[in-house]
Amino acid sequence: MIYYWLIENREKIINLASGATFKEINKTTFRQLAIAISEQIIEEKFSQILNPIAKKIENLQNKNHNLRQTRDLLLPKLISGEIDMEHLEITTEDIAA
Repeated sequence: MIYYWLIENREKIINLASGATFKEINKTTFRQLAIAISEQIIEEKFSQILNPIAKKIENLQNKNHNLRQTRDLLLPKLISGEIDMEHLEITTEDIAA
């Protein structure tokens, strides 16, 4: 849950950071931020709801990565004519799927 709190409060944390070369935040400054700590039962329910969604996101990201790699491998071969698509039968149902 702390991850989601950090995401939600990212701008506030960045605004508290200081430094000329790179922004940093020290313990004293960080302690100024109010952090709500939920009960264990709420965290468990949150995880029960969120974990399947997070897993789905991870799976979709992996699929996108695989599709990009496949595209990057096949596209130059298609453009150069190394792969012949003349006899390949593609229907609109294939494209929609």
